[in-house]
Amino acid sequence: MKKKLWLLLAVIVAAMVFTTACVTDEDEDQQGEKVYRASWTGDLTSLNAHANVSTLVSDLYVFVHSGLFQRVPGADRMSSMIVPDIAAAPPIQIDEWTWHIPIREEARWHNGTPIDAHTLEFSYRMLLCPVLRNPMSNFMFAGAIDIANGRDFFVQGQEGNDPVDWADVGITAIEDHLLEIRTIQRWTQEDVMRHFLDRSTFPVYPELYEYLICDCCGEESMYGTSLDTIMFAGPFFFDTWVQDALHIYTRNHDHWMTEWFHFDRVEIRIVPDRNARVQLWEQGELDLLGLDAVLLPIWRFDPRVRSAPTVSPIHIDINCRNYENPLLSNRYFRRALLFAMDRVTIADLAGGQRPAPYYVNYDAMAGTIQFRSTPEARANELPNYGFNPELALEYFEKALADVGVESGWVRMSFGETHATYTLIAQFLEQELPAIFGADRFEVRLDPTPPGWARDYVNNPTQYELHFVSWGSTASRVMPFRAFEFVVSTYPEPMRPAPIIIPEFDEVYYRAATEEARLNPQLMIELTAELERLHMYHVMQVVLYQGRSHTLHSNRLILPVDQHVPALGWGVRFADIDLSR
Repeated sequence: MKKKLWLLLAVIVAAMVFTTACVTDEDEDQQGEKVYRASWTGDLTSLNAHANVSTLVSDLYVFVHSGLFQRVPGADRMSSMIVPDIAAAPPIQIDEWTWHIPIREEARWHNGTPIDAHTLEFSYRMLLCPVLRNPMSNFMFAGAIDIANGRDFFVQGQEGNDPVDWADVGITAIEDHLLEIRTIQRWTQEDVMRHFLDRSTFPVYPELYEYLICDCCGEESMYGTSLDTIMFAGPFFFDTWVQDALHIYTRNHDHWMTEWFHFDRVEIRIVPDRNARVQLWEQGELDLLGLDAVLLPIWRFDPRVRSAPTVSPIHIDINCRNYENPLLSNRYFRRALLFAMDRVTIADLAGGQRPAPYYVNYDAMAGTIQFRSTPEARANELPNYGFNPELALEYFEKALADVGVESGWVRMSFGETHATYTLIAQFLEQELPAIFGADRFEVRLDPTPPGWARDYVNNPTQYELHFVSWGSTASRVMPFRAFEFVVSTYPEPMRPAPIIIPEFDEVYYRAATEEARLNPQLMIELTAELERLHMYHVMQVVLYQGRSHTLHSNRLILPVDQHVPALGWGVRFADIDLSR
């Protein structure tokens, strides 16, 4: 098998070198090239979109890979629209639960190999493989739409679950260039297209995947660990990957969507140090600079700063499965943390964010109604944003008595390169002992290196409290989906809230029904009940609703005049003014 594998890799690499050479030999000195330059604070260890949960995979894939559909800027510069990418046309409705998606006949991998409906069916079967247990699988069986028998196929083999044949799953290549999708509920054409925007639904290269993952039967795999072990099909070639240092993508002029893009070359530098990023910006070597809590006060009023709301509430995960600290699973202690958070101060430390103890974001809409503006949502808003130190102390004392100890501690984990979380952790290190009693409570700071989340997957008991921002883009049109990472059926081991509340699950799955989805008032009521239960049981401790702030260089000609939900500022579609 190894001999066949390396022969296959040699053929693929040779094809990639040949194809890339065809588009990069035109201008050796690169004069006149439109080069977009950005930075990441850390790098990817795997490019496998089925297994890697990092949002950086999406940041990469929008340049170098293609899915069935793509969201692009609207002609009015104020909106966005979804257009076919690998698909040849929008989905065609056959009946209330069946859709046909025609596949573009000219779709090709970067080495020239055709992509067809069989490629996509293979990719989706692997994403849902019950042996591999890919953490991104839920984006397929329950993303913007549901797939008939998709979840049942994924969970078969687990205790109490019956076997499910792939032929019964609602994904079938019925012709070489026609993919059939069958659903459980009724959905719109827009819903079907949105489902296939997520990077987890982008195709995998069958030959490589079979050798590097399937033959491993779920063991550690090489797929996507280097440019030699993965293949892409996007509007840019992934030319150079210097781990933890540099990415270079170059324009694929033969791509079927090339007219939407303007950059000739994309350079992503991996720069964990904030001061080094600032220096690159001031030297004109970056086109974007993200502003954290330290940098925002410096540039807050600069006209080049553009801000945007996020769908991710910033919160603290409490790991009640870590039995080394008995306080973590105690209901009184969790409520003590809820009321001990001075969210106004914390939101200010985070750079003028919006303090909030509630989970659903301000972009969430039920039909044409903004969820947060409804009486049901406002009923969940606590006085003083939930900060009540006297009540927090009362619950803390109940927790100590309930556990049978006289004092306690927590280990608070946060990314060592994340300035905002560092500031908040340092504040709470002083604030919580002041509320609970310095002689009875201690916060132990635990700055974690890049890639810490990978260790968490393998050892869920290694953390106690952890800052995180899980958000669902689907919550913009289905508010209850804000809680999809919290419900107990979210795939382990990446479920961020390990506490299980059966009543919460029941309400969530009622909200997921067609009845609720087609009834905005019922959707609002069920979402509000989910939020109430989330807060009452302190499934997580929400701190604030996030906003991002970014400096854009004057060279960038953005494709939109305002932030567009789900598209953002559309930077990947921007142009560059070479005169600046």
